[in-house]
Amino acid sequence: MIGRNVSALVAAQVATKAINLLVSVALVRWLGVHELGRYAYVLAFCFPFGALADFGLATLAIRDASRAPAQTPRVIAVVRRAALTLAVASSAAMVAWRCSSATTPPSSPPSASAGSRRSSPRAPCPRSCS
Repeated sequence: MIGRNVSALVAAQVATKAINLLVSVALVRWLGVHELGRYAYVLAFCFPFGALADFGLATLAIRDASRAPAQTPRVIAVVRRAALTLAVASSAAMVAWRCSSATTPPSSPPSASAGSRRSSPRAPCPRSCS
């Protein structure tokens, strides 16, 4: 029984890694250099906020539900509310951070080469921030 469960978990991990690899290769080919850079920038910007939104709640729910199986519905309800609250707070923090950094000028001017100026990688803040 345990061997079958372990092999199922390993097979699921291998399948997930293979799908991730295929999607990554397809994404690189489809987006191109410039758009892939923008995609990486967005992922790097959003990652810390996603970690704040999760905050280890799944691990906590599994631990508490396995300790007291009768309390599982209550644990799930509390974790859902906490996850929703953290997601909303994280989204608000992300928008506030982005809007504050979009209105702040860069610390050093972009370098000029051959008479052309590089544009700032920051997009203007959406109107909702104003």
